[in-house]
Formats: sequence, C-alpha cells, structure tokens
Amino acid sequence: MEKLVRLAEHRAQDHVVAQRLKHGKARHAKATLDSIPSGDSLLVFVDAAFKDGNMCSGMEVRDSNGTIIFAAAKTNFALDARDTELQAIKDACSWMEKIQFGKICFVNGCLGAIQGILKVDEVVDWRYESLTLDIRKCFGFKPGWSLHFVNRDCNFIAHSICQWGFVRSWSGPIPLNILPNEVFCNEVVEKKRVVVIGGGVAGSHIANTLQHHAHVFLIDLKEYFDIPWTDLRSMVEPSFANRTLINHTEYLPNARIITSAATNITQNEVMTAQGRLVAYDYLVIATGHDYNDPRTKNEKLSYFQAENEKIKSANSILIIGGGPTGVELAAEIIVDFPDKKVTLVHRGSRLLEFIGEKAGKSALDWLTSKKVEVILGQSVKLNPESDGVYETSGGETITADCHFLCTGYPIGSSWLKETCLKDSLDTHGKLMVDTKLRVKGHNNIFAIGDITDIPELKQGYLAQKHASVAAKNLKLLMRGESETKLSSYKPASPIALVSLGRRDGLAQIMCITTVGRIAGMIKSGDLFVGMTRKQLGLKSNP
Repeated sequence: MEKLVRLAEHRAQDHVVAQRLKHGKARHAKATLDSIPSGDSLLVFVDAAFKDGNMCSGMEVRDSNGTIIFAAAKTNFALDARDTELQAIKDACSWMEKIQFGKICFVNGCLGAIQGILKVDEVVDWRYESLTLDIRKCFGFKPGWSLHFVNRDCNFIAHSICQWGFVRSWSGPIPLNILPNEVFCNEVVEKKRVVVIGGGVAGSHIANTLQHHAHVFLIDLKEYFDIPWTDLRSMVEPSFANRTLINHTEYLPNARIITSAATNITQNEVMTAQGRLVAYDYLVIATGHDYNDPRTKNEKLSYFQAENEKIKSANSILIIGGGPTGVELAAEIIVDFPDKKVTLVHRGSRLLEFIGEKAGKSALDWLTSKKVEVILGQSVKLNPESDGVYETSGGETITADCHFLCTGYPIGSSWLKETCLKDSLDTHGKLMVDTKLRVKGHNNIFAIGDITDIPELKQGYLAQKHASVAAKNLKLLMRGESETKLSSYKPASPIALVSLGRRDGLAQIMCITTVGRIAGMIKSGDLFVGMTRKQLGLKSNP
C-alpha cells in the first residue's frame, strides 16, 4: 500500500492524489486533497467499503472556490448490485454533473466501480434509465480527459474501459516491483455517437453492424424489428410471427433503444416526440415507409391473430391493389383457404407493374388458375357504410365479407419537411443521396433504404446492401480515414421475387421470368427468416 502512495506522489505534477489507504485514515486523504491548488479539480473514486466506515458514501471536499474536488461513493459492487449500490452510483453521477474536472483517478479496489459505471448497458436493464445518460454525459464526451490507474488490477480495469470504448489500448498491469517508476495512464479516446432513425430492414442492419464500433442510438416508433415481407404469411399463420418479430434489445445489446418518433433534426441533434434531444456525430435516416405499426411486439402478435380470425370467418374476401403485397396476400389466402372466394381489384392495366409485363401476366395466370377473380383497370370506392357491398369505378358491384387494402404506404419523410434536410428532399419526398449514401449537402448524415432516391427497385435485400455500404463508410470516417477510401454504392440490377403461397413463387432476374416451384424454392418456404435472423447474430429458430 505504501508503494501505491509513493506512486501517487510520483505523479504529483498531474495532481494524482496521494492517499493513505489504510482503514480509518480518511482524514489523511482529505488533508492531501486540501493541498491541491485552487482552481484545479479532479474526481477520485475509492473503494469506500472500509470496515470502520470512516470513508463513507457521500463525503465531499471543496477547495477555496467551492469546487468539489473529491467525492467518495461506495463503489464496491458487482453487476448484480441491488438498489443501495445503484443509488450510490446515482449519487456519484449527480456529483459528476457538477464537476468540470480534467483528470480521473481510480485508486484501490475499484474494479466493481469500473464494471458498474462504465459498462452502463448492464445498468440500463435495471431501475434507473436516466442513469445511463448521466454517466455517458460525464464520462463519454469530454475530450482531453485522462485516466490514471493506481491498482494492481489495472489490466482488468483497462479491459473493462476498452471494451466500452473510451481507451484505444492499454499496457497491462503495473508490476509492483517497478513502482514508483512506471504508471499506467491512457488518454480517453471517445467513441463517436451514431444515431439511427428507423428500425426497419436498413436501420436494424446498420445499428447491428455498428454497435461495437460506436455509441449507437436507435430511434424507432416500435420496440421491435419486423421482417416486413413475412407479415402476409403471419396473417394466415399467426405463429409464424414468433420468429419474425424481434425485440430490438435482442440483437442490439450494445446500443441504446429510444422508442419514440423523431420530430426534428439539426446539424448535431435529433429531437424526439417526447422533447428529448439526442446528440450525434453521425446520423443515419432509415425511416423507409410509414407502416403505422403497433408499438409493442405483443400488440403486433395480437394484430396478426385478429387478421387471421377475420380471414377464417369470411367466406368471401376482397383485396384492393395488385402490386406485390396484394398478389402475395391473395396467394397466401387461396393456398391456405382454397374454398374461400377471393377477388382482387387493381386500377392498373396489369399486375406487378413495378416489373416486366411477362411477370405480371404470369402472376395473373397463376391466380386465375387458383380461381381468384382478378379485375384490372378499376378502383374500389370504400364506404364505411357499405355493409359488405363494394362498388368499383367501372360500376361493378362486389360482395365480400371483408376487405384488405394493399395499395402501398407513404414514404416516411413528411416530418423532414421542417428540418435542416428539407432542401434535400426530392419531389417524391425521398432523400437525395450521393454515391457514398450521404444526404446531399450533409457530410455527416446518411440515408439508406426505401427513403433514398436511388433509381432501383425498393427491395429488402437492397436495403441491407445500403446498410452494409453505409456502415463500412462510417467505420472509415470514425477512424479518420480519407474520403478517397469511402465505398460507392451502385444501383442494383432489377431482381424481383414474389412468393405465391408456401411453395410457388415468381422470379424476374434481368430479362428472365420464371414462375412455379423453382422460383418458390428461393423465397416462399421460409421467406428468408432464418437468414435474416442469422444476419442479426441470432439463431434461426428462437
């Protein structure tokens, strides 16, 4: 212990406090702290769990200007700490907010403090949600700080901090036989803050990729990731959703999840609907389409169950819209419930207008072979008081027990019209991006997925490609690499896969179109669920 004291004295030029760490000698520490020149300040964490309690939680020492230069808190706790230990950390954070200190010194047995305070993602799951913000505000984002370790366990301490991302490397434990000639000291290297808005296909993928490389914040209206192209299967088979609905916390253990809408953006902050400001170094917008999904996973499961009951109880079903959603829903229903009368109405001259005419004709032939009635070139007038009788724009009358509207969803960009990105929206409400996937005119803001103006089909696998390219570029930028090393995204060649029930499918690859079992083998069975889960680091089956 005397060697530790001499080591601290040896680093006096850095104002590392020399403390007599014997039981009952808190007054010596106080006297040493009182000798620090006025105007200098630091925070010292000690293991305050001394037997006689003289170094008690809550001790403060102030200099002549009233600045807190020392705060002792009970830091001898483990990751399974209970309320009293958590309150001690909370108290320490409240002190830290008041201090503008440039040095932090960890003395004696503070491994528990490091684990509990710096590995705050463990704390988030406990009682004090605001605690994480307090800690990150105090520890994570003040450049120029240094950490001094006076402890034979510095390798464990350094490892904990490096895992959390503040220190780039460390020299290992201090051999006691070389004290006081060596000291472990690393400059704090802060991770960048990356805020991702939107937890769909693109947003979930990039957040998952970056969570170990940056402080990632995911802002999403819902608490879960939904594999969107599987929803129609879940309507006819609700249990299928047990694999397709994934809480964000399952695949983002090292990110912060903020369940809220984003309402405004400045050059360095995002405002949420609750009025919370979330600072960022880099921003990724991945809001895709506005699906108006339920907030929680259980609510979405209940939705699928209700839709399934709606289908099962109906003898006749009307589907409005002949794009991929309408065609796939009609196929799912007619395959699982072949005795039901299914009518599909589409205002266009052919089905699947986003791909070639041959594909649209193949889809029409497949549906009619299953006795689905398809009406083209007409729309349906929806009237809340129709009582199961629907009129088309061509004057036809359709009787159905229920209907499903499959005419697409708006781009999720309306909220951007009053932000700093308003001039980056095109006439269709999409964000204009450069080849690096940065929003034009904003070097630290990226956009990926369906919200971009990239001239290609809006497909889930392409959104994942966007996320991969943007993540690679963000890693390079966060390492300070030259922009010449950034990757460019090239619009993909048109490939479309449409499932037709559980076995058949339709595929268009370049100018080749095929329909039936071969195309169905690519997508229709598992709908890429196992692959998508593995991409997020999860098991194929939960």
